[in-house]
Amino acid sequence: MPTPAPAPNSTTFRLAILAMLLSVWLIGRTAGPDAPEPATVEELVDVRAVPPDDEGESKDDKRDPITPEPVEPRLGGITGFVRFTGAQPAPRLISLESDPYCQAFYAGKPSPRDERFVAGDGDTLQNVLVYISAGLPDKAWPMPSEPVMVRMMGCRYEPRIIAARPGQRIEFHNMDATLHNVHPMPKVNHAFSPVEPKREPDSWVFAQAEVGLLYKCDVHPWMIGYIHVMPHPFLVITGRDGAFHIRDLPPGEYELTVWHEMKAVTAERGTIKVTVEAGQMATTDFTMSVK
Repeated sequence: MPTPAPAPNSTTFRLAILAMLLSVWLIGRTAGPDAPEPATVEELVDVRAVPPDDEGESKDDKRDPITPEPVEPRLGGITGFVRFTGAQPAPRLISLESDPYCQAFYAGKPSPRDERFVAGDGDTLQNVLVYISAGLPDKAWPMPSEPVMVRMMGCRYEPRIIAARPGQRIEFHNMDATLHNVHPMPKVNHAFSPVEPKREPDSWVFAQAEVGLLYKCDVHPWMIGYIHVMPHPFLVITGRDGAFHIRDLPPGEYELTVWHEMKAVTAERGTIKVTVEAGQMATTDFTMSVK
């Protein structure tokens, strides 16, 4: 009759358990440099579980509640189109005879046209400033870190109409192999003498808000543009589709205004009152025509 195997004593059992744990730990340590570290006892045990105190409540229940990060209030905006009705001003061809470089630049290309009136797709209008004229909180809005850039290219300013903030630098770069200058003609801001930008850009900084600040080239009379010096970022200069989208407005009542460089081009309502609600884009359109 076979003799039964002796039952393991407690010392042998403990040694076997320790040997198994050591082997698992060694495998985890030698699995490679990218292998994750094995979990620690603290990671495996819920250390937040604490015994109840004398009143029968968990000490963990008495910790200060976690304060969530402040959430920015939901914002809204305004969207719409600038439309044009009626007969459009006839575009005028620009004579380039005064500058051989400008003539050569457009050789084999369509002759440039006067850009004071530029129709958009369909019945829309380009180069219209749409901006919040009243209703904004009285605060200092963040200043853009980059300058506004204007290129003199093809004997024209590109872009022709720009917006900048008071104190923001505006750079003019002459990309043409001919003489241009920049002659700003402000009505509110300090007037500067004309400059002739070379390859190194010349820059301007205007200190006060001003809508429709004219600048021009004294060498080429068809080269004109406008700077809108605005105290806030809530504005759009319409493009080819005539659309405007002004976002990130705090909820409230606002006045929305349009501006076009031709005095004869006016809006049925030059300023519209708009209510902006949190999380919503209010919609409104402007209709302009020649008066």
